[in-house]
Amino acid sequence: MRRVVITGMGVVSPLGNTIDAFWRGLISGRSGIKSLKDITHCDLFERLGDEFASQVIAEVEQFEEAQQLPEHIRRRDRYVQFAVEVALQAVRDAHLDVSSSAIRDHWGIAFTTAVGAAQTTEDTYCLATQNGSEAVDPAKVSPEFYLDWLCNSPAVLLAQLFDLHGPCDALSSACASGVDVIGYAFESIRDGDATIMLALSSEAPLAPTRFGGCDVIHCLATGFNDEPQRASRPFDKNRSGFVMGEGAGAFLLEEREHAIKRGAHIYAEITGFGLTSNATHMVSLKPAVAPHLTRAIKQAMDEAKIKPQDIHYINPHASSTNQNDQTETSAIKGALGEYAYEVPVSATKSEIGHSLATASFFGAMAAVLSLTEGMLHPTINYEEPDPLCDLDCVPNQARPFTGTNSLVLASGFSGTHATLVLQKVAG
Repeated sequence: MRRVVITGMGVVSPLGNTIDAFWRGLISGRSGIKSLKDITHCDLFERLGDEFASQVIAEVEQFEEAQQLPEHIRRRDRYVQFAVEVALQAVRDAHLDVSSSAIRDHWGIAFTTAVGAAQTTEDTYCLATQNGSEAVDPAKVSPEFYLDWLCNSPAVLLAQLFDLHGPCDALSSACASGVDVIGYAFESIRDGDATIMLALSSEAPLAPTRFGGCDVIHCLATGFNDEPQRASRPFDKNRSGFVMGEGAGAFLLEEREHAIKRGAHIYAEITGFGLTSNATHMVSLKPAVAPHLTRAIKQAMDEAKIKPQDIHYINPHASSTNQNDQTETSAIKGALGEYAYEVPVSATKSEIGHSLATASFFGAMAAVLSLTEGMLHPTINYEEPDPLCDLDCVPNQARPFTGTNSLVLASGFSGTHATLVLQKVAG
């Protein structure tokens, strides 16, 4: 089987819209979370007050990159703009010659989102119904609206932009989607279906119905509405739910020999992928489902041909909900045994909230940068230990790192678990 490496990355996040800004923010322990009333990109919240129990968000700010995108992309929903921007960043970062016709039949795209065109959908409904006061007037719906709500639109638009003729797919497995789409792209190259894959995730869910849909099932953070930067607190005893966020990430994946031949900089190698379902409940992650995440971890380790002692860092799902953090802790122990207590486990969501499909993509990016930069970012807001979440969560301060293998975990609504093993490049 062919080996797969990461040669390019791109990011749009609440900590910044470049890889350097994203990483500097994470390492410094800076929170990208703020009050819902301070949202800048969506005016649909203006008529709402305290209807939501949660009043905190993680928003991408100063997205000036949108002004540099092609005009037909600037007309699209925010999640489409994010997707195109991170794809362009990743391709530039990989120094790939996009003018070469020889690679276009062997270059594919794998894209994911959980909720798609949140703001445009709600804006369109308000426009077509006079803010819900009248029946839908189809004449007021843009003839280009389908380019927003079709969830594979970013993949298709990117294929057209780069003139690519390889696989062009979109998948969605809720909050596990980020790792899932990387795994799909990895397998596409490993199994010979492509030589290059652009794997990306984009999410812009900060609109009232998407936000309200999570608020009404009591999974959003409510405990620190007056102190937003303290609201996301994975593994802390006083956590009260996740902070909804947004953003996008992209990896340019290549078959290893192809990357070496063209002299590409290699960030890391993907060596294992696991995917399971607990088939239990759409949103519940009670401890009884932990063995299914454990199986996914073991799948990825088996494919990577490593033992528990070869795992040197874990980037967990760590959503800051009571159920997830306890269940994930149990699953890690189930996979690694007593060695689990020796592995640092830091939660990216503590700093940038939960961006649904993109959340675990951010986690994978943090894991890659940990391998290349020799540092682990902290889990911030860890103040009071939860005895059921008793692993080393790298509390509040970054630390040096010299490990070789990192494990990335993701769990999603609907019961999907996805895992990824990343390996440092020798030399």
